[in-house]
Amino acid sequence: MTANDIDREVKVGLERSCERGKGEHLLGRKSVLLGVLTSGFVIANAAHPSSASAATIKSVAATQSPYALKWTPSTSYPAGQQVISPNNDVVSAIVAHTSASAYSTDTAKWRLSNTFAGKMCMADRTLIVSPQGSDANDGLSSPTAKATIAGALAAAAGSACTLLLAAGNHPLPVGVSLPSGSVIRGAGQALTFVTYTGTGTAFTTTTPGARTFSWEMAGFRLSGPGKALSTSVGIDLDSVSMAHLHDIYVESFGTGVRVRSVVDGGAVYNRLTNAVLITCGTGLSIESDSSNATAVDRTRFCNCNIGAKIVDSNDTSLNSCQIETNVVGVHIEASVSGGADYNAINHCRFESNTTAWETTANARKTVISFPHIFGTYTTRDLGQRTAQANGSPAMPTSTRNTIGAASYGVGETIFDTTLGKPIWAVGAVWKDAAGTTV
Repeated sequence: MTANDIDREVKVGLERSCERGKGEHLLGRKSVLLGVLTSGFVIANAAHPSSASAATIKSVAATQSPYALKWTPSTSYPAGQQVISPNNDVVSAIVAHTSASAYSTDTAKWRLSNTFAGKMCMADRTLIVSPQGSDANDGLSSPTAKATIAGALAAAAGSACTLLLAAGNHPLPVGVSLPSGSVIRGAGQALTFVTYTGTGTAFTTTTPGARTFSWEMAGFRLSGPGKALSTSVGIDLDSVSMAHLHDIYVESFGTGVRVRSVVDGGAVYNRLTNAVLITCGTGLSIESDSSNATAVDRTRFCNCNIGAKIVDSNDTSLNSCQIETNVVGVHIEASVSGGADYNAINHCRFESNTTAWETTANARKTVISFPHIFGTYTTRDLGQRTAQANGSPAMPTSTRNTIGAASYGVGETIFDTTLGKPIWAVGAVWKDAAGTTV
């Protein structure tokens, strides 16, 4: 390739605009890469290109600033900054440091980069937040990450965006609000920590009381000011529908996750998957009204006053959940008949709760199927037409007499802890295995 050919390649790169989305990804241990020098561009390792890159030399679009710069002495570099070394390698700073007078002195502070990715456009609506960042940065790459969640949302200016939270602690002194389509992803529950120190709600909607759609939150641990502070809420799905909260850990709030709406059908089809709600006043609170069809799968409710509370909401399902060491595992309440119908608890493990589950008088058609019962506990079932399928919930004589055999339906089984044996509902009475009314 002649010098004129290279000039033409550079000119093409300079004419590319941010509207193309992400810039070219230049692959390779010694990437073919254009850097910016005081005298112009430099081609990384052009003298000895690899066989994979020898055929074509590509440029980085001029709009993607800053470019990979040439390493220079006595320069401050943040962790993750990529440069072209004097050896013509693309390298990334392992730690933040000020370079020495010779690159050989700093070799241990750099690692070879497998890729050099050009910056994304703001049109991509993806912003990176890192404890090592600065809110003065644009947030469009790891070296130019934002420092705070609030700073990243301010840059999005009220539009939906994806926030990628790097590993580390992310203080959240004041709650933030999210529009429809917002996504917040961390590096994992054991790596990314969001610490809320306010007294209200950590995450809520920009339009409370109006319909919001399609949030996704995943991969981080959210800690609050303590379960005793009843006003504190971790995530408030206020009239939010079709949200998916998964692979998250929420602890130490008055309410961990709240689902509610004053809009007809305004908080429906929300999902909570592979989550932990722990040490909260109420782990999950599904409130009136129109907060229907919430699906909770493989989620742990632990050490709460109430693990999951369902009030005047229908068609909630808890599937394969771990419900342990709560005062009340699951509470289902209806202010009027029809307010809490067809809620189901399927294949859930109840362990060491004071009360495993309870329903109020107006709750109807609750289904509790295959409960996995560990430890001693009671149930309080005052609902109508509750069905307990293929399980033998344990309770004393006084409790099962309060509920009444007719509430279970013919053939349903419980284990009477006062009598120390299983009994069956036969119409309005209970009978043991010998057919004796007990």
